[in-house]
Amino acid sequence: MNMSHSNPLKESAMLMMPSEDQEELSKVWFITGCSKGLGLALSQHLLEKGYRVASTSRYKSELEKELGPDSKQFLGVQMDITNEKEIKSSIDSVMKYFGRIDFVVNNAAYCQLGTVEELTNQEIQSNFLVNYYGTVNVLRHVSPILRSQKSGHVFNVSSVAGFTNPFPGWSSYAATKHAIDGMTECYAEEMKIFGVRVSLISPGAFQTSFLSTDHCKVPSQPNEAYAECPKLAHDYFTSMGCFNHMGDSKKYSELIVQIANIQETDKVPKQLFVGADAFKLARAKIDSMTKQLDYWEPIASKMDLDSHLIKINYSYPRDE
Repeated sequence: MNMSHSNPLKESAMLMMPSEDQEELSKVWFITGCSKGLGLALSQHLLEKGYRVASTSRYKSELEKELGPDSKQFLGVQMDITNEKEIKSSIDSVMKYFGRIDFVVNNAAYCQLGTVEELTNQEIQSNFLVNYYGTVNVLRHVSPILRSQKSGHVFNVSSVAGFTNPFPGWSSYAATKHAIDGMTECYAEEMKIFGVRVSLISPGAFQTSFLSTDHCKVPSQPNEAYAECPKLAHDYFTSMGCFNHMGDSKKYSELIVQIANIQETDKVPKQLFVGADAFKLARAKIDSMTKQLDYWEPIASKMDLDSHLIKINYSYPRDE
């Protein structure tokens, strides 16, 4: 008996149309946060393959510098991810320019470092405004388009830190990504009935500028008591191989396109960890949770009311 594991990449290759297929290349990608990092890498890869791409950044000049001027294939969109009106007008401009949107990649984000005690409410709120509310506002205004087309694929780019975050000093960033994870799981069910696919992408560490000062902020009110936290986080990253096995953004881009081209819906990942370190971190969390479940279930699961006390009175509130 052949016990070898199937290869999802080979399987998906069999389920997809050739990358040069004109119908496939006519589809439009809308990607946020494209001046640097994974958003820029994906935009470049798609343009090289011949896809139509609308890439956003806070400054259009950065898009022109990296991706070139607007063309039949490319539209650079200046968009402040924290401004819902700009998000709506940007999506409208893409529809006017290309006539459709098929793939949405919510990629815009930054890392706010600092412990819970150090961070101000303003710092945390600003982090959520970009990382979480920016994504939600894009979805709010692109969903009607995808619903009317009865097709499309949304990629919400989270992080392995949205699934597990044993890194001291990363509480704000992790909280925004946990929020993305929870929202995406529900959003996928909401859009399923309209034929729209939704995938949560959870990358590990990649060789990009994400950890530069442009994308990674330190607390405005540092506390000397937590001076060791950055070192502890760095040591943990090192122990998990995050620095020895940095991801290749080109391989990441190829993977996203391959997932987008899968023909059979049941083969599309609902959540995908990307990178060797991401899988290692995720498995460590799953193993830890499994042990806790096994240990506590015999005690903590026995909380049911006695049958004679059960009263069911539930209705889903909706406006008439």
